[in-house]
Amino acid sequence: MAAGAETADFTDAQVQAQQRQWGMPDNPEGRQATLEWMQYVGTNTKYCSGVQLKFQYGNRDGLLILQTDQEGIRQYNLNEFIRRQEEGMASAVPDWWYWHAYWYEGLELLNVYELKGGRECMELGMAHELLDRAFPGWKGALVGHQDSTSMLRAVMCHIGSLVHVEYSVGLSWRAYRGLDFVALIVSGGGKPPAEGSHWVLNSMQDPLQRPFILPELWYFCRDWLSWGQMPSMSESQKVVRPENQAMALARVKDLEARINADPGNFQNYVHHIQQIYPEYLNGYYKNVMRVMMDPAESQKRKALTDQAAMNTPPPSKL
Repeated sequence: MAAGAETADFTDAQVQAQQRQWGMPDNPEGRQATLEWMQYVGTNTKYCSGVQLKFQYGNRDGLLILQTDQEGIRQYNLNEFIRRQEEGMASAVPDWWYWHAYWYEGLELLNVYELKGGRECMELGMAHELLDRAFPGWKGALVGHQDSTSMLRAVMCHIGSLVHVEYSVGLSWRAYRGLDFVALIVSGGGKPPAEGSHWVLNSMQDPLQRPFILPELWYFCRDWLSWGQMPSMSESQKVVRPENQAMALARVKDLEARINADPGNFQNYVHHIQQIYPEYLNGYYKNVMRVMMDPAESQKRKALTDQAAMNTPPPSKL
């Protein structure tokens, strides 16, 4: 790359600086790997969300994990598609409705080591299916809550969970092929923390020997490096300083143009906007609490599903 050249929105100087920061080899292979990861993280801001809580299943104590998968991401995208099409209206169904439920007998909160193996995992279907079976009438806990996260926390209180862990995982700028893992410990009925504990995963091996690990497979990462604390990726509280707002807004407008061209990839772009200018998203869930089981809403979501399908290409080069 020639000095001062630009490649896919990154200058030669930016690539060199990132190459040094990540401890990449000072050779063409190291530079190319650095550039590819910068491009991938910059355009694939998809993150994984989930919650962990203690849960009895069949009179046995264990750990319940609810975590997003493709159906949950599709619902998130659909919610945003409906909001755009109908001037601020949001879907009545939050994305965590379709998170998948996994139960591990005898496991404790944040016991990452034994998630990798050694404990049998029981799949319990989607979150709403498990709640329907175990806690009939749980939907009443949603009344009066206007965003996905407050709905989730209300349900946690309703089912008697005194403490749960909300986590989000995304691709990291802090390490080549790394992941950012942020965990918030929330007590039932208490004020949720503004920030959670932050770890950088998959950052200790030789850079070019590290495997590529998707955010939803975070528990396969061999090393966890504590990195202080930060807001959850799904509930960023970062405020843009006034002197930076014009630059942030310009970047957001660029992302909005990408959304218009690629409506199926909402979650990627919306998360990126959250990181740049979260105040811009304040109105997204204002009308989320419509009639929960309205047949007209159900038909509308069904009609729009194909238009809101995800379009995330596989990481072929990574």
